[in-house]
Amino acid sequence: MGIVCTFYTAIGGMKAVMWTDTFQVCVMVAGFLAVIIQGTLVAGGWSNVWETARQGQRLEFFNWDPDPKVRHSTWTVWVGGIFTWTAIYGVNQAQVQRYCSCSSLRKAQLALYLNILGLGVIVTLACMSGLVIYARYHDCDPRLAGSIFNNDQLMPYLTLDVLGHLPGMPGLFTAAVFSASISTMSSGLNALAAVTLEDFIKPLTRKKEWTDLRYTVISKVLVFIYGSLMIMMSYMASFLGSIIQAGLSIFGTIGGPILGIFVLGMLFPCANGKGGFAGLFCSLIISMWLGFGQFVHPYPRWKPPVSIAGCNHGNRTGNVTSGLLADELPTVAAFNFTTPAVPDSDASSPGSEIYGMSYMWNGGVGVLSCVVIGLAVSFITGAQDPEKIDPKLISPFFDQLCCCLPARARKPLRCGVKHGETVSDFLPNMTSTPYKRRPWDLDDDDVDMKRLSRDSRSSDRCHDNSVPVQELKNEMVYYHTSV
Repeated sequence: MGIVCTFYTAIGGMKAVMWTDTFQVCVMVAGFLAVIIQGTLVAGGWSNVWETARQGQRLEFFNWDPDPKVRHSTWTVWVGGIFTWTAIYGVNQAQVQRYCSCSSLRKAQLALYLNILGLGVIVTLACMSGLVIYARYHDCDPRLAGSIFNNDQLMPYLTLDVLGHLPGMPGLFTAAVFSASISTMSSGLNALAAVTLEDFIKPLTRKKEWTDLRYTVISKVLVFIYGSLMIMMSYMASFLGSIIQAGLSIFGTIGGPILGIFVLGMLFPCANGKGGFAGLFCSLIISMWLGFGQFVHPYPRWKPPVSIAGCNHGNRTGNVTSGLLADELPTVAAFNFTTPAVPDSDASSPGSEIYGMSYMWNGGVGVLSCVVIGLAVSFITGAQDPEKIDPKLISPFFDQLCCCLPARARKPLRCGVKHGETVSDFLPNMTSTPYKRRPWDLDDDDVDMKRLSRDSRSSDRCHDNSVPVQELKNEMVYYHTSV
């Protein structure tokens, strides 16, 4: 699977990744629907599935417990999840690369909205699958009975149980699992190769005047290198526990500091380069220390009760004795009991209280630590003057948040940044000389300076303080593109 993913990512690039992702998500939805529909029919209908889940304490829509150690509460999912999902869809290279490949901002926004809709469908189908699994095995837990060894095997176990007698259905589920894995891997490989090429190789080889063909070959080689590393490290996934928790934990641990550096730069005009570097570096250390500690010292958490009172070796589990999940299914008649609500582990380690915070807060910890440390270092080393910063580099957050307030009340909230001010306020050099683009500022080698001089009559607009900054910058872009 890793070899196939690496091959088509290297050969096809971004276009191949996006087209295969489109096909793979269709396979994923088809696999989910097949298992849900057949599992619901076997369980006696959706009303029976829902009622069984309610009686088994598997339905919890709102949990307002403010304790950050609660694994999934309303606060951890919504507030803590904001940082994780913003890091994934806001600053993640794999996603930003897709936005930039769109032909316009509107199309990029539309693609993101469609992605949110698709993500909602996938998450809903996953939750429905979990309810079907419990309805099927509420009185005979496969893990407690020894049929499987971890919770990630529940879905394949259900597939073989309810779809194993239908030709092609287990293969459809296998294709759905592979599609989900390959789509994530191909996006990561393409993003890593693009970042390495643009941010490391091209700056070092700019004077060598390499051709686009050579850079294309280098990018393909990078994909093969990263793909090989991915395949070699894939065996570590078996030690990460729950795949969903491990994935979101890694995204929060790494994505939180990256989101933090963007928040620091976009919302705090006083931050400087030294503060940004220190904040990113320290927040990465803090987040990785927290994430690694949560893995090494798992915190004991509450689990709803499970039962094996209804297990029947010859009836219930006879369809899945293929050796895929267990060599031999045990007879559990002598162990006919129901377990009470228990934590994940029997006893907590001495340092588990420190790492007891829910993994959903890892992204928030990374953002907060990056911003706090970045601001502290910026003030120590000399903060930037907000009045000298291009307003386009700072997000007008308070102008949008407090849009109903008068301009006089919003001005102090801008921290000195001159949003919507005139050109002379932050580009004073442009008011002293007529506007003319310099040829060395342009990317094109041949510049029609006569054409620029003919349009120099617009230079009088530079002396007029009533001209908005954005209007003048639009004219500058027009001169550049027309040349």
